[in-house]
Amino acid sequence: MSDRNPRAAQARPRRKLTKDQGRVSCRGGDLIRTAQHFLHNGLPIVGHKWSTAIADYLVFRHGGALDWYHVVDFAQRKCCLDFDETDDDSFDAFKAVHDTATKRGPLYRMFSDRAIANLLGVNLEIKLAAKARTIAAYDETRPEALERGKQTKLARDRKRRAMIRAAKCAQSRAEYLAAHNINKTRPWELVGMSRPTWYRKGKPTAPTTETSGSPTILPLERSDQPVSRARTSRIVENDFWKPFVGELGLPGYVVRVNMVPAANRLAA
Repeated sequence: MSDRNPRAAQARPRRKLTKDQGRVSCRGGDLIRTAQHFLHNGLPIVGHKWSTAIADYLVFRHGGALDWYHVVDFAQRKCCLDFDETDDDSFDAFKAVHDTATKRGPLYRMFSDRAIANLLGVNLEIKLAAKARTIAAYDETRPEALERGKQTKLARDRKRRAMIRAAKCAQSRAEYLAAHNINKTRPWELVGMSRPTWYRKGKPTAPTTETSGSPTILPLERSDQPVSRARTSRIVENDFWKPFVGELGLPGYVVRVNMVPAANRLAA
């Protein structure tokens, strides 16, 4: 019985993939999805170009044991391509990649994402439809691709944070702005106050146009015939009336009533 601890074996850290190994793990799936997109949309498939791309990928999967049979099997079984194994151009393309990989040995590197895009004719629409990560688009520059990736990541992170906040029953950004829009409405200007004064007086609201609004008491103007103050009365103004200037005669007084609403006088 072995003395090896199974728990220690499970806790062993995973081996980190190199740059080329990480690209190899994604390149195969990208080629399969791209080939299926070509077939479903009736796009032209050039045999020797696909032979070059598949051979470049399989070099890192089979190493020096790569054979023409592996390329044909991957193209027919994985990519579902009608691959002609008797095509001389396709075989010559495979042979060129195989000889170059054998000659350079460990110095051989995979085709870049842009080289594969130019080889197979992959544009941005095909790349997005196939969800290709290791194949670029020939009609998109590298700065544009970096900016698109940045915006995509921002949108993905924003959506993820929104889902986390929704799970915590938190208030959304739109709801928060709708409830805290005081800087846009600026209610202190409607009552003719500065913002500190408006807060100090308890956030008063602007006078409404209803008949139940608070009336404004107008001063009385003395006439030529004096009478007792007990006979005088006060005239109040209601904001519901239309603005006008009138004269009301009372015994002993001439009352000039200004019917301009209080809100308009404060604004003036």
